[in-house]
Amino acid sequence: MGLKKRIEKYAKQVNCKLSIARKRVRYFDKLEKRIEQASICPKCGKSSLNIESDDREYVFDSWVQCTNDRVPYVEDGEVYFTDCDYTADVEDKYIPLSFGYGYDIVLSFAANGRVDEEMLGESWESFVLADTEMLLKEAI
Repeated sequence: MGLKKRIEKYAKQVNCKLSIARKRVRYFDKLEKRIEQASICPKCGKSSLNIESDDREYVFDSWVQCTNDRVPYVEDGEVYFTDCDYTADVEDKYIPLSFGYGYDIVLSFAANGRVDEEMLGESWESFVLADTEMLLKEAI
């Protein structure tokens, strides 16, 4: 689907002006590209990096791990598949892989019907505009 159609669809989904939808769609497109770039494994080249964690009691440890389990290797003339086994410490370049990165609260609220003024404390249009302005202030 082309950009124009996606913008129109977004505006309809969240009940906002096309000018706001255009800004939001372009913003989240940029985030999606960052996520795609961060997920490329430097060892096997596949888009299969994830942030994994161990949340045992009193300890929280996170790392980046490749989930590609289809890395071919040849042994005795036979082709087999194994795990990539790439792991790394979580660094800034992997932040786009974090849970919640690229989360669109406006789309989420609209999809769940949580757009009433009483819940938001302001009109839906004001909420969407304020959230859009906040997004555009971020350096991406």
